[in-house]
Amino acid sequence: MTDQDVDRLVACFRRRMVFATAARWVLVVAMLVAFFAGGFFEPAGQARTAPFALGVILVAWLALVFLSLRTARSVQTAMLLIASQQYDDAERMLEDALRGISIFRNTLLVACQHLGILLHAREHHAQASAVFRAILRTARVRAGRVQSLEASIRLQLADNELSLGRLPEAYEAFHPVFGAPLSLAQRLALLPIELRYALATDHTRHAVEDLREKVRYAELLDSTEAAWVHALLAEACRREGMTVQAEFLRRRAGLYHDLDDLPKILSADKLLAWPQE
Repeated sequence: MTDQDVDRLVACFRRRMVFATAARWVLVVAMLVAFFAGGFFEPAGQARTAPFALGVILVAWLALVFLSLRTARSVQTAMLLIASQQYDDAERMLEDALRGISIFRNTLLVACQHLGILLHAREHHAQASAVFRAILRTARVRAGRVQSLEASIRLQLADNELSLGRLPEAYEAFHPVFGAPLSLAQRLALLPIELRYALATDHTRHAVEDLREKVRYAELLDSTEAAWVHALLAEACRREGMTVQAEFLRRRAGLYHDLDDLPKILSADKLLAWPQE
């Protein structure tokens, strides 16, 4: 997927979001007019016109709901395809969803979010960041209803910015999340991002604060992520002169993931170099 393709899908997403809001308002206003426009018709005409108008509005509403459900199914299918790493098929499903019709804004937001997740999985981090920023700009219109989604988007954006080495942009993305109520899944997602940023900016003192709590959170991650977080914590401890804790965490990382691969993981991130034996 080229940059132009991503730009077109983001523009399409914005148009669909505007359409979703406008369509619902138009249908509500039309229904109210059909109910309360009796003064504009003769009684006999009203008896025929009002039910017909309401019937047309109802049919239009049902048609839009049917199309919206088709779009929602495309998004759900794309989510499953991404999870099974069938990225080409997932890309087609997301394109169909973002070019389709939906009066449900959350469906469109989730579709665009998973476009960013797909681009991140393919390591197209600049494109993914552009998608996540577009969602944030759109979500601010109704921030109260998308607070949880916005937190997830910010974490995903920060992850991409760190992968690009853009530290100020990463901090700008995830800093507002600290003051927001987070689910357990979001706290787990925040932990490696926070550690990567702390090590990249040499704020290792912050990285080793509440060390026991961070290790407990790390144990809830999948094996690769758990090894990754333990390795980051071990490096932070090493830099702080906490050699016993660093060695303990390094050995724990080996329980979750092959240590021979960890230097490659850490080196690819350009944040730290794992000490060799």
